[in-house]
Amino acid sequence: MERAPLVVSAEGPERLAAIDALRGLAISGVVLTHLGALFADASWRANRLAGVGAHGVHLFFVLSALTMMLSWNSRRGGVWAFYVRRLFRIAPLYWLGIVFYGCLHLVLARLGMHAAVDAEGIFDGRAVLLTAMFANGFSPERINAVVPGGWTIVVEMMFYAIFPLLAVSVTTRARAAVLLVVSVLLAIGANLAAPALLGLGHEQLDQTFLYYWLPNSLPAFALGILAYHLLAMAPRRRWASAGLVIAAVSLGVVVAFGPLPWQASLAQPISRGTAAAAASVCLVLAAWRVRRPLLVNRLSVALGRVSYSAYLMHWLILDAAVALLGPLDLPPGLGLLLRCMTLPMWLALTYVLASRSYRWVEQPGIRAGGRLLRWWARRATGGPA
Repeated sequence: MERAPLVVSAEGPERLAAIDALRGLAISGVVLTHLGALFADASWRANRLAGVGAHGVHLFFVLSALTMMLSWNSRRGGVWAFYVRRLFRIAPLYWLGIVFYGCLHLVLARLGMHAAVDAEGIFDGRAVLLTAMFANGFSPERINAVVPGGWTIVVEMMFYAIFPLLAVSVTTRARAAVLLVVSVLLAIGANLAAPALLGLGHEQLDQTFLYYWLPNSLPAFALGILAYHLLAMAPRRRWASAGLVIAAVSLGVVVAFGPLPWQASLAQPISRGTAAAAASVCLVLAAWRVRRPLLVNRLSVALGRVSYSAYLMHWLILDAAVALLGPLDLPPGLGLLLRCMTLPMWLALTYVLASRSYRWVEQPGIRAGGRLLRWWARRATGGPA
């Protein structure tokens, strides 16, 4: 007999705050890492330590899969409603980013200036079209060519495309564990097949694109689904919660200084991103029931609430700073110190822009999606349109 899907409620300010706070932690880590473009540091240890923040994107992936499972099993609105909500949640701001950064590319090119935006690849009409259609995820030259850091958004959207199938199939902890194993195997197989399938040949392209594309991030999403099925086991005692935080920090040290690869392979099946996602699961479980002020506080919750806008906006602030000040060549260790000391300032500036974007773009998009679903429901039931 098939077991009914586990349903875990996310209602209540504490649990919703925990998710937002972890998103705040994720964007803080991403900004800390990207500040390396301004505070160049000669110390490899400092760079490796700060580089852990880049895996805030894998914390985002874990939280995305977790919240999708929470939403799917509480709303039960079906596949159509799921896709509409996701499209109107993600697309408006992303399409605006395409227009903004695309115009910035053109203006700087016309002025003969080096592009200030931190994008990679071939910027052309095809890149814009593929990016707008969320189809640039399998284009090595264009996955990051228009919107800086846009690879994370397209990977999210590609995961959303297959999520309903996973949601109705992975209904137990055992199945979630199987999904995790299968996702690791798929990542290995896809990374091995990519050079032949996509014509990869340049060493640098191999290293960057295979890290960016969806198959390499599938284990992080699978860990998010597993986290959902483990929420019922989240500790209620502070000592157990503290143990999970220590485990997360330990995994972070392994990610920073261990020999883990950027993408999964037969020789090394566990990538840096997968290990970082496992650390993220520990943080989720640690903060789910036990109040941890260092993780969950007013500042982290506020930042996490606008983290999507913050992710797309922080590039603009950072690149403007690099254009004005230039990369600062600093003695070993000083770059990391300055990153950490000035991080609150960069986050505050990012929050100012992101909060406006959240209010003026994200929320209207979400409301528009809700109105479309209500209109469709009235039409389906024969009520007034």
